[in-house]
Amino acid sequence: MSEKQTWWINRVRAIRSSPNPDDIKSTIFEGILGSSLPDEEKSDARMASDAQLIGLAGEGTTASIFELLSHPVDLQKVKAELRAAIPDKNKVPSYSEVENLPYFNAAIQEILRLHPAVLSRMPRISPDEDIVYHNKRGDKSYIIPHGTVSSMSTFIAHTDPEVFEDPYKFRPQR
Repeated sequence: MSEKQTWWINRVRAIRSSPNPDDIKSTIFEGILGSSLPDEEKSDARMASDAQLIGLAGEGTTASIFELLSHPVDLQKVKAELRAAIPDKNKVPSYSEVENLPYFNAAIQEILRLHPAVLSRMPRISPDEDIVYHNKRGDKSYIIPHGTVSSMSTFIAHTDPEVFEDPYKFRPQR
């Protein structure tokens, strides 16, 4: 079990065993623990997993709202595009109605670039073939032997000034 998973499970156990009933009421666990779910669905591991998921899910929504409210011109462009594509505001649009809206999708992509869901490094291994990396800046090639663990952070890649001009600025028109 990872250190982070252990931390979450220990936090659930501390809340569950607290002598203060308000400790549970101030968390998402009150609904789960007070429900008619079978006991196996109320395990510490399950509740820790749910807490992490809710936290991650909320980050994306919060980032979207923050970026669009911080950039009212972009927000108005997104709203105008959505109004034009979906004139009936009482109708829930289908995926096919929104998948080809250029500015709406550009705004989502820019939000995901600036606020990636996963900040940790993503380790990868090429099991059978060496990886050849060519650094265009120094015109030099590197060989990473197969079986070698390599990784990088998406946030570092998404904020590289050689790839994105003003990398920390929200610009859906990129």
